[in-house]
Amino acid sequence: MNLLVSSKIIPFFYFIFGIVFIFVPKLPLSDISDSSLTSTNVLEGVLRGIGVIFLVFAILVSRISVISKSVYRLLNSTFIFIFILMSFVGTIIYFAVPKRPIELLLFTGINISFVLIYIWERTK
Repeated sequence: MNLLVSSKIIPFFYFIFGIVFIFVPKLPLSDISDSSLTSTNVLEGVLRGIGVIFLVFAILVSRISVISKSVYRLLNSTFIFIFILMSFVGTIIYFAVPKRPIELLLFTGINISFVLIYIWERTK
């Protein structure tokens, strides 16, 4: 049986990111926002929404890989495009935020490593 590494690693990471963004939104918010902002409730809501998106993405990717490995392999190019786009957005946000949190670059690096995993799986 040919095991797809990405079908186990990527949902795990996005599940963890989603849980953190949903239940502890102040943690990522403290890295990207200024302490003088008064509308942190709105930003916390946005981060919780991002957490829900991450959680749904993790569940969707894992369910697709469990139900049909062939469909998961066919979506390989789509996943590569999504992770390249997310890496690009993370880099733009890094340069747009005045504090320049290193966590955004870490997130970009993780997404680029996911792209490399998908490219490696494509060549297998």
